[in-house]
Amino acid sequence: MCKSGLAEDSDSDSDEDNMYTIHDKKRHKRKTGHPRQRLQSKIGVSVSITRGRLTAGASLKDESGAVRKDKHGEFIVDIEDGTLLSVTSYEGNPDLRYLCIQSNRATLYHTGCKDIPSTQPSMDRNTFGHPADTEPTIYQSEPGVVTKLNGQVGKRGECLDMVSVAVKVNLDTMKNVKEFLVAVGIRGATLQHRIALAGQGWFPQVLDFLDVTDYPVLGYNTPTVVTELHVHLWGCAVDYRPLNLRCRALLAVEAFSISSNIIANSPTSLLRFIIDDGALYLSDNCNTTLVDLKKNYVCVMDVGMLDLSMRTSDGKDKRYPKRDLRVSNNILHIRTCSDSCRVLQQLITYLANDGDLVCKVEKSTSQQTLVESEEEGSADDAQSNSDLSDISEVNTLMEEAMQESATSKNAKPPGTEPGSKPDQTSGDQVFFVADDDNPTGGCTDPEQLRQITADMTESGASVTSSAASGEGAEGSSDEDYEDFCIIDDPGLGIVPRDGEPTVQTYTDQPIRIKDNHFARPLGKADQLKAPDHFPQALYRYTLREMSLVWHMYGGKDFGEAVGKTRKSTSNLKKNSSSSQTSKLVWQARGGQGRDLDMLMELQMNKVRIQYEIFPENTTQASRQIVIINDIEVRDRLASSEINKFLYQYNSESMPKQTHANMVVIKALHVRPDPKLPSQECTLKVSVQPLRLNVDQNALFFLQRFFIELSGSTINEPSSSQAAAASSSPELSSSPAKASTPPPVMTVGQPSTETLHIEPQEVLIMFDELRETVEGETASKDNAPSPSTPIFFKNFLFSPDVPIRLDYHGKMVDMGHGTVAGLLVGLAQLNSSELRLRRLNYKAGLLGYDKLVSYALSEWSGDIKRNQLPSILGGVGPMHSLVQLGQGIKDLFWLPIEQYQRDGRIVRGLQRGASSFTTSTTMAALELTNRLVQSVQYAAELAYDMVSPVQSARARSQSHRTRRTPQPADIREGVANAVEVVREGLSDTAQTIVRVASEEHEQKGVTGAVGGVLRQIPPTLVQPFILASEATSNVLGGMRNQLVPDARREEHEKWKSQDD
Repeated sequence: MCKSGLAEDSDSDSDEDNMYTIHDKKRHKRKTGHPRQRLQSKIGVSVSITRGRLTAGASLKDESGAVRKDKHGEFIVDIEDGTLLSVTSYEGNPDLRYLCIQSNRATLYHTGCKDIPSTQPSMDRNTFGHPADTEPTIYQSEPGVVTKLNGQVGKRGECLDMVSVAVKVNLDTMKNVKEFLVAVGIRGATLQHRIALAGQGWFPQVLDFLDVTDYPVLGYNTPTVVTELHVHLWGCAVDYRPLNLRCRALLAVEAFSISSNIIANSPTSLLRFIIDDGALYLSDNCNTTLVDLKKNYVCVMDVGMLDLSMRTSDGKDKRYPKRDLRVSNNILHIRTCSDSCRVLQQLITYLANDGDLVCKVEKSTSQQTLVESEEEGSADDAQSNSDLSDISEVNTLMEEAMQESATSKNAKPPGTEPGSKPDQTSGDQVFFVADDDNPTGGCTDPEQLRQITADMTESGASVTSSAASGEGAEGSSDEDYEDFCIIDDPGLGIVPRDGEPTVQTYTDQPIRIKDNHFARPLGKADQLKAPDHFPQALYRYTLREMSLVWHMYGGKDFGEAVGKTRKSTSNLKKNSSSSQTSKLVWQARGGQGRDLDMLMELQMNKVRIQYEIFPENTTQASRQIVIINDIEVRDRLASSEINKFLYQYNSESMPKQTHANMVVIKALHVRPDPKLPSQECTLKVSVQPLRLNVDQNALFFLQRFFIELSGSTINEPSSSQAAAASSSPELSSSPAKASTPPPVMTVGQPSTETLHIEPQEVLIMFDELRETVEGETASKDNAPSPSTPIFFKNFLFSPDVPIRLDYHGKMVDMGHGTVAGLLVGLAQLNSSELRLRRLNYKAGLLGYDKLVSYALSEWSGDIKRNQLPSILGGVGPMHSLVQLGQGIKDLFWLPIEQYQRDGRIVRGLQRGASSFTTSTTMAALELTNRLVQSVQYAAELAYDMVSPVQSARARSQSHRTRRTPQPADIREGVANAVEVVREGLSDTAQTIVRVASEEHEQKGVTGAVGGVLRQIPPTLVQPFILASEATSNVLGGMRNQLVPDARREEHEKWKSQDD
């Protein structure tokens, strides 16, 4: 887990680099032959502490690194039932000593900034307890924090100790190296995480307190200090309570290990974290102080094993980056409803933006400027009121003038023709109203000024481009394409006139084969590795391998139990829900309002991600790569029989590649000019063929889930969302900006329409804002702003992605419109095919939104123009008819094609006959199977109408909760058919006997005869149901024997009894 600290110049992670000499071998033999006699230790001190307190002060540094004289940090440690053991010259070795500290219960209090007291405070027995000026940082976990060590730590007696620390100090006088071996064990503790200002956190202050500097002594060489640190935590938790976000988070881990080597003046260091069985809990109940995971929290994330290693370097060795972070994980489960997922998203955004820290800085700055604003407020009130009145008067006058100009422009000139169109540039104009103090019209934010400038530039460019396009469209004609030679089959060149294929000769010399011309790979290629000509990365973050499963549930985790009333309406649904709930652990059940019958799963296997940042003096700026080996979306809705909603499609004609990844995304950011901070991105996306089995209920569930996740619901946002929005620094605005009148004013034109601005006015407004924008940006760093959209210089989506689609509509929903509701509810698609064509755009796109809109517009246009027949070919029985027509076409076309190719007419006849036989047989089987299923449905409906007891569908579901597995061949189909008939006849006989016996017990012989007579109508209909089901099994076996891929697709599409 750790490398040896003696090899301070080595940065290898392996433990096989230990070198031994002949003298070491002889010394080892001497030690084993004559064991050393154990001597007595020099000094041993043991102290038992029933209850104790340690108060320490840490120096507080400002931003420049200077120690402040008036304030300091303070942390207090309370110990109960502790032991301190120290041994010097252990077993007579003067260079070896041990220190051991154990405490059955301990608490750490901390405050980051506190005034230094003038006198030392006194301590007595009554001072124990929570200090007034500090906050509890590390304390014993509450009973509500559920771990495997609940009730086994900190109870005194035979219970486990909460804190155990062991330190071994060994001085090697020959090598002048002092080794510190530190082992820390903590059980059943909770860390109260608080985001503090720079230098005021408890961990940096503790490290600064323990960092003791040796003063140099003349003639004494200070030994090299090597510290080997091992920290182990069992059953611990981290409690985080945001200050301005209405939620709470708790991270619980069963086992957590930290290992590191700390070497003085070492160029590299390695830190490794291992988490085993961790979980993240969220809660919206902020009124309680105690933590109760089972009552108030919802488990949204749990991980099996997480391995994180971070290597840091001083940057002098160019072979290694300054920071190299590597993460690996076996599997990560995310279980959320739409509201809990939204809270998790808000929490991540809040932490990324330092929400607590930003609010603290705003409070401190507001307190400093409050006094100044109050002093200057009385002097500025009169001036501001006069300015506002002047601005309002000017706005009123300009509004009247614009109304008059608008009415005059709407009138037609005398020479205008009746059919002529008005000038597009005429209309309302845009004006900037600026005062003397603020020439930009009240807009002082440089980001806003930059955005306004960009919008004005785009609008001016659109005006000029539209005019240019209008002029150029008149001269375009279709005759320009006559100069081009259209190749029907690209890649084979121009076909000769006779149509016969020819072999092109590139050389007349004999071909010489050179062995090992291409270098043989030494091992498995690393797909995340950058090309060899790329510079060494300055920072590298790598996710080596991870599997992710996202469980998307219906209902609400933080709402009321709405789903319970809906579950009680159906006995079958209620029984399935109760059985499913009993199988789940309490972490997976979620909140009271979670609907376990509404579930969709997204699984991504073997996810690998790498993010590299290169030095500033190189052309390459950064590089990102995402590789996903496999993606599946599974349908787990109780009302749906679909098994896999989305997965990778493969067949005999399109086999799955062994080492191909399903999704590959590569992005490279480059600097066109190293002197400028602007960057350009080249994006490459590759996706494997897809298979979609869409159920209407699943489609509506996903639509509703992501709409609620994005917050685009019709209902008003909750209080937690409003608090989160108000606490976000991007959404907050100062009162001064809110009271400033808008700089742009339009009259006589609706606000929803776009403004037509002339290029001359754009230049005037740009000149007015240029000086202000340049003045603001000159003072900032050369780094680009995070809010600046990414410019995609080149976008490549390759190759084409074939998609096979099945859709099953169930009900008509008029909420989406009459036509859309009818199409969505009544549509049935079977093996519809569409293709996402290859895209290669090199003109440049600004921002992700334009990139996505470009791709969607290109694909939708291509589908509407070229792929509608292939999509409509899957409507109802059209797929079978199209397959039948394709077989007839191949019967006549394949011989002609084969004859034109090589003249083998017999081979062409064989191919055509084979294709015709397979296609027509499959089409006939599918059409017959559809007819048989229709007969079965009609027979089951008639059975339900005449049956006095349980319906046919309910009885079939009781015996076969899911679809029976598809037969592999005709033999298995016949066996399944015989089994279906046998079970049906047996059930019918048992039903007649049971009804006769029950009626005989109640009414005697008359009742038995009446019960048998009532069973005659359903008994007469039962053979039709059994015959149709048996015939369907035989036809399915014949189809699967002809096309083995059909059985595999049916197995992946439909749920089985195991699901």
